[in-house]
Amino acid sequence: MAAFPGFFKAQARTRAHLEALELLALVAWWNGHIDASPAPSTLSGIEALRLHHPANFGEVVIVYRKSKSGHVSYGYAAGNTIAGATTRAVVELARNEFFVTAHKICGRHHPLSNYLERRCLHFASPEGHQEFLARIESGPDKEAPAWDPHYDGEISGPWSRYATVWRTALRMPTQDFLDPRVNFFYW
Repeated sequence: MAAFPGFFKAQARTRAHLEALELLALVAWWNGHIDASPAPSTLSGIEALRLHHPANFGEVVIVYRKSKSGHVSYGYAAGNTIAGATTRAVVELARNEFFVTAHKICGRHHPLSNYLERRCLHFASPEGHQEFLARIESGPDKEAPAWDPHYDGEISGPWSRYATVWRTALRMPTQDFLDPRVNFFYW
């Protein structure tokens, strides 16, 4: 879903499509429906992957690097171009790195109840990163899902005078990303 201040519905629709594409590509890649290949990265120490999704628009990128404190941080995002997706993904990587570092410093005594946060910590670990690398190497073994919106439209409400809210909901190739287990690469 995307909200965009102003009267230009196309901007909110485009952002909602990219958010839905990001989710579809991540779920499809992790579940073995699509492939990934190295993407160009001009940023020192940051690796990038391009997910080969089924939609005829946009790019989805995963970036990752080993932090100074020893864990691996990730970011993923969709954009109109690989460069745009990479820029957004690097922002997510920085947030991810901050969260994991803060948890290492402050949070060891408090177990996390949020499974998305537990996933983030799992993939920051050596074991989680090995799962991630194994997934890169394994390639797809299932059919790629189609870009098939279940719903794609504006959501009207009291905010409509000031912003356009657009929702794009897709049929996912699996519902496993909703399972609270830690070893699904989506948070």
